[in-house]
Amino acid sequence: MDEETGEPLTDENGDVLGEEIVTRKVLADRPAIDLIAPDNFRFDPACDWRRPAQTSPYLIELIPMYAGDVMAMMGEDGGWHEYSLGELVSHGSEDDADQSVRDAREGRGREDSHEVNKASEYSVVWVHFNIIRDTDGEDWAFYTVGTTLLLTDPKPLDEVDPLGRERYAIGFSEIEAHRSHPSSTLEINRPLAEMLNDVTNQRMDNVKLVLNKRYAIRRGSNIDLGALMRNTPGGGVMMDDVARDYRVMETPDVTQSSYVEQDRLAVESDELLGTFSQASVAQNRNLNETVGGMNLMSASANQVQELGLRTWIETWVEPVLRTMVKLEALYETDETILALAAGKAEVEEGVSDDLMLQNLVVKVNVGMGNTNPQQKMARFLQPLQAVQQYPELAQELDQEAIGKELFSLAGMGDGSRFIMDEEKKRKRAEQQGQQMDPQLQIKQQELQLRAKELEFKQQEAARDDQLEAQQQQFKQQYDAAKLQQERELRLYELALKEKITVAQLEAKLQIDSARVQTDRETAAAKLMDSQSERQARYQNMQQGFDSFG
Repeated sequence: MDEETGEPLTDENGDVLGEEIVTRKVLADRPAIDLIAPDNFRFDPACDWRRPAQTSPYLIELIPMYAGDVMAMMGEDGGWHEYSLGELVSHGSEDDADQSVRDAREGRGREDSHEVNKASEYSVVWVHFNIIRDTDGEDWAFYTVGTTLLLTDPKPLDEVDPLGRERYAIGFSEIEAHRSHPSSTLEINRPLAEMLNDVTNQRMDNVKLVLNKRYAIRRGSNIDLGALMRNTPGGGVMMDDVARDYRVMETPDVTQSSYVEQDRLAVESDELLGTFSQASVAQNRNLNETVGGMNLMSASANQVQELGLRTWIETWVEPVLRTMVKLEALYETDETILALAAGKAEVEEGVSDDLMLQNLVVKVNVGMGNTNPQQKMARFLQPLQAVQQYPELAQELDQEAIGKELFSLAGMGDGSRFIMDEEKKRKRAEQQGQQMDPQLQIKQQELQLRAKELEFKQQEAARDDQLEAQQQQFKQQYDAAKLQQERELRLYELALKEKITVAQLEAKLQIDSARVQTDRETAAAKLMDSQSERQARYQNMQQGFDSFG
């Protein structure tokens, strides 16, 4: 390159000297997830209905592209075979059957026949990405224009896309056994929706007929038909014979049964879809008068919605996220993101492609009622209240994370602006230490030592009382056993001396036994009073110390 002119250097023949280096600039580097319309993705209907993308012998994705974009992919840069613009437009137009399906889905009208075959770079060309499995079980991939023009030569699928068939995820919200194309939720509710619309349309027609009557007009009569049909309030209609030329055809007003029928159909639709509307409340008068009844109706509706949501998450969301993780491992080049991933994974050497390509566990947890802040807050506080019963477990909780979640549920973001970081905590501790008087700090330390000393003495006294009580109890048990033994010996001696039976003697001495029991209970009560008095004395000392502090 000439430094003065900026032009490339050439030899005598005009050839550019040196080697030409072509550089590419990355304009956008982000993952992308495309939603494919069902009519733009083909697979074998006889495949395994549980895993259609993995078991179908072929997969065909129909990709709408502008003809100019297709031509840009041709040649050495894109690697696609070259064709003329006319060939692309003629072979890449959509079939009539496919066009009718798309027109019905998108609500398009019929296109002008003169504009369909007009070839331009902005003409839509349908490119097919085909995956075919051969008899050896190996997948081959190639691009075509329509079903006639070959854009790329067949290659093993692993060379075209390292993800293989994982690049496609087919999800459902409803499951129908042994059917690869199950009905959607809207399709299941379609008959009820049509019946609701029919009832509503008929009631509206009835209201219009009640307000704007139909007339029986005598043929050949001289009547201003225009004025009669307009039915203008306060207007007049010219006619020859008012009594004979026309007659009003009365239409009875719709009864309450129309609204009742609509409410019942709405309830059936709500039960089928798992929704909770005012019609459901109105039809359950016994339940909707209480908060508990409302919760019961809402819970049953949530179960139906949660089943469809859980089905969709496990069949589509989680597979897509797992594929996204592998996609990041293959193509991510941002060193900052890789460093953050290594820090999260606690890997010192960095996150390698082999590590990220492992079958990682991806779990999506979604619960019902998450759009209600009060319910979310109540569900979050419930386990925290239960944890308070286990102090050891409560100490293991991350208080900062709990605070952020509470502020988030209150609608204030993550609450980071309300929670002090480590630097702020350190500065605050330093400020509090500087503001406190040194003499006051010494006094506070002395009070803390005295409090600990008093607590230690109280614990020692409590242990002494407990030991003394145990000794008294053992002594009483020993004395009672000894007295019982002496009593039995004396009974036998008295029985032999008096020549009477032991039972007669026990009856005679029953009064003495009751007196001994009373003396024992009195001694035990005095012992308990002594312990209570000692405990009260220590509590008074503690209260006096607290008042002094």
